[in-house]
Amino acid sequence: MKTVHVCVVTLLAAGLSVVACHHAPQPEPHSDVIANTTFTVPAATWRFYTIDVTGAMLSPHLQGTFTASGGSGNDIVVLVMTESDYINWSNGHAVYPEYNSGQLTTGSFNVYLSTGSHYLVYDNSFSAVSDKNVTTTARLNYDTQP
Repeated sequence: MKTVHVCVVTLLAAGLSVVACHHAPQPEPHSDVIANTTFTVPAATWRFYTIDVTGAMLSPHLQGTFTASGGSGNDIVVLVMTESDYINWSNGHAVYPEYNSGQLTTGSFNVYLSTGSHYLVYDNSFSAVSDKNVTTTARLNYDTQP
């Protein structure tokens, strides 16, 4: 600390002024489109999107909306789950998804994700006869270091 004080005095005595600013680099925001579409999910099936989250992504979260029509309930189930949960779920095993809308006509989600592969699923497997039309938007939002 004494050396810094001497340097400042020497610079001031010489008629020089020094301004030292230290700004931490700001994270850079990103928003990747996962889905922005309308599609049909046939009866007794589901449709999915894969989302890969890397360790370089800071605070990754999946945000979106959905609206379903068709059948007697105009409904769909939207799920967000890890890769291992998706494998277990698709084989009929119980899982604890990161997001489960239940049967809804319309809804929105905002799910923070860990590093790894995740699945955004539009599930119509509960409907034995009715296809569902789904309009959806989904974006993966995250920051990166500059």
